[in-house]
Amino acid sequence: MLLVSPEQAGELAMAYLVLTLLGALAGGEQARQRDLLEATRPHDDDCDALRASAIRERLAQEFIRARRLDQRLSVLVIQLPQLDGPGDAYDRLTRRQCLRRFAEVTQHGCRAPDQLGRLDDDLFWLLLPDTGENGALMVRQRLLDAVERLALPGGDGLSCRVALCAPHDQESLSTFEERLGLKARLLRESTT
Repeated sequence: MLLVSPEQAGELAMAYLVLTLLGALAGGEQARQRDLLEATRPHDDDCDALRASAIRERLAQEFIRARRLDQRLSVLVIQLPQLDGPGDAYDRLTRRQCLRRFAEVTQHGCRAPDQLGRLDDDLFWLLLPDTGENGALMVRQRLLDAVERLALPGGDGLSCRVALCAPHDQESLSTFEERLGLKARLLRESTT
């Protein structure tokens, strides 16, 4: 048996309390760091694409880079009509499979600097740095062909609508983003 004076017992109790609190704080800090990492993670939860905030940030970077280096920039605005809105034909798991397969097929046909980002349930941007209209149209056609061949669960096929958008000379980033939004609205309203 360990004999401890009352003063030492108080000090030991205080040391135990401090160690216990430090352990609790360390666990709390780990949870906070994990939550922060999850909140700032650039990739979408459902597929291999950047989140909306990350693709918007990347667009701004590429827009500035293209202007400074006098290079071209093209953006494909992609809409997946089957996934438009809450009344879609897919349950959550099938929807996620569709998104993953679409992102996989899209990424497969891209170059390293190209970036796919998901803005909404059914809307994507594909940033094509240093790509002019002809190159972007070729990427668009390859994407449409690849998605047409894509087999989904239940034997259904996935379709996509794709519009090309490139910044005009002297156009601001905010005006370009507005045009991208307009292209997205037009794609959603399209019936073909």
